[in-house]
Amino acid sequence: MNRKYLENDLKMFIESLININVDHKTVFIDDLGIDGLDAYIFMSELSKRYSINLTSFDPDDYFEQESDLFNILLLWNKCFNKKPKKQFSFQHIIRVIEKGEWFDPPMI
Repeated sequence: MNRKYLENDLKMFIESLININVDHKTVFIDDLGIDGLDAYIFMSELSKRYSINLTSFDPDDYFEQESDLFNILLLWNKCFNKKPKKQFSFQHIIRVIEKGEWFDPPMI
């Protein structure tokens, strides 16, 4: 699969899955704002569609969990004390697809 085709296919896949426009500059999570179950479904569907091994992917590094989003103390920590979650870009997902397994991106 050539890279341009892969980029277009991934763009259409993401847009159909989460109903948000994306481009090659999209940064996950800032631009898409998905967390919890939505994030789990997104990564699961991405893995199935492109045969990506997610063994080394730790969702807690990237996404808030549903229960965390409703806990006042955790919300306070998120706003004032907690280290920020890691992020990854559209282009990083392309590289992951090409490699066939998840690897942590460089810091954005």
